[in-house]
Amino acid sequence: MCRLDFKGFFQFLMMDRLHIGQIRILIPSVCLLSLFIIVQPTYAQYGGASTVETAPAQRQVLSNFADVQGRVTSGASDAVTAFTNARIKLAPLKIGDFVKSGQKIAQQNTDKLKARLNLLEIGLTEAQLRHDEIDSDLQGERSLLVITKEQAILLASKASRARELASVNALSAEGAETALNASLIARQQVLTREHTIGRKEIQLQQSKTAMARIKTDIRQLKSDISAATLTANRSGQIIYLIDYRSGYAREGDVIARILDPADFEIEAEIPENLLKNFDLSNQIRGAGLGGDKIMLKPRVLLPVQNARTGTRTMRFTFDGDLPSSLQADNAVIVLQIPTTSPTPVVTVPKDAVLPVSNGHIVYVFAEGKAVRTPIKLGSAVADSFIVLSGLDAGQDVIIRGNEQLSDGKAVKKPGGKPPGKPAAKAKPKGVVWTLKWMSPRGESTGTLILGKAKSFFDEEEVEVVKAGDSVNFSAKKALPFGVIDLEFNGTVKGVEMNGDLVIRGLPGGQERSMTFSGSKDVN
Repeated sequence: MCRLDFKGFFQFLMMDRLHIGQIRILIPSVCLLSLFIIVQPTYAQYGGASTVETAPAQRQVLSNFADVQGRVTSGASDAVTAFTNARIKLAPLKIGDFVKSGQKIAQQNTDKLKARLNLLEIGLTEAQLRHDEIDSDLQGERSLLVITKEQAILLASKASRARELASVNALSAEGAETALNASLIARQQVLTREHTIGRKEIQLQQSKTAMARIKTDIRQLKSDISAATLTANRSGQIIYLIDYRSGYAREGDVIARILDPADFEIEAEIPENLLKNFDLSNQIRGAGLGGDKIMLKPRVLLPVQNARTGTRTMRFTFDGDLPSSLQADNAVIVLQIPTTSPTPVVTVPKDAVLPVSNGHIVYVFAEGKAVRTPIKLGSAVADSFIVLSGLDAGQDVIIRGNEQLSDGKAVKKPGGKPPGKPAAKAKPKGVVWTLKWMSPRGESTGTLILGKAKSFFDEEEVEVVKAGDSVNFSAKKALPFGVIDLEFNGTVKGVEMNGDLVIRGLPGGQERSMTFSGSKDVN
């Protein structure tokens, strides 16, 4: 509201030495201007209905959630180690650099290995020469064996002839003995040649074995020389690097560690009482402290329980790529863990909820007015909040233009007209059940109408989940002290229904469980 400083105004007139007649002319104009300034804001404030946008509160079958803090944990890293005892020189890399599989990390000095390789190659040449020499001797011995065998056959024939001649006294006994002796000497030479050939063949095999061993050593040494060039075994990020650019490294010393960014998991301590509400096939929503959202899937529940906190350790994998802001060991992720089994709940868009000193409110659009409605919120689900109490499904809540509203203020939808008389409700149609249960105040009853499209409990629409003979639904019931929530889980057998009932919202936040029974109206 604008205020006019009359004292300052008259001082201004006196400073300019205005005449009394001029003052009398100006005073009515000033008063009229002041009245216009005062009335104009008031008119603007109470002029007409504010234009707002609305959305209906919806009923969905969801679980309530609790936030559990988890952390990112990395998998096993790959270590690049020194292959031999030698001097080493690092490639121009730094901690945090990304490398590809096969990229050079460091180079070890190979002068000693190359010297050993030269000696082995010389040894191989010598072995080859010995092999050739033995092979040549063996070929010669085999040729001599052929000649020696022919001589032995000839001399054996002569000895046999001499023995026949000596038997008829055609040859002296001494001549026969000389022929036999020559035959025996030839046979002895054959055996000697055969023994020599056998020894040469063994030497030839030993020579081949020695050459094969030297060749194996050469191949291994060449492999060692190649392995002295230290490379990354897989693509990833360097998380550790030895603290000198060049120096001496012993065999097995860790030169670098490489972590694959795709090899991360999420670890969280899950309260024991929440484990019954989901299994390893569930998907869990998670978000980093920076707002990055990911979908997680439980991988394993470790068989270890923390006796102090009553929690179990669970590991989660993630769908797709992990955001770069979360690719760090011990990065914090907040997980939404279901605290209840899926049941019908009321949800409201986040834009409709306004924080106040003692909780949260929404403005309900009712007959052209904004009705301030306190609500009790559950967990967030995508772009909505679960409403635990204070709001029913189907009520229109204001999601745009609700920042400056007050209770009872006139509002309208874009292009909307003043509301007329509401149409009369159609009578619900369906199978009628009368439900009974014993409350602390005595026997209570309620009427459930199971329709094909819609169902009602005490003339209020409810969402019923039917699976076989099971009938589950949640409803509200007004009592003198307030509104309570009823959760029915029943089984139908013929014209009877029996099951369990949970009552929430009792004075002092109490909750009661009991049984209920129902009978079908056959008329």
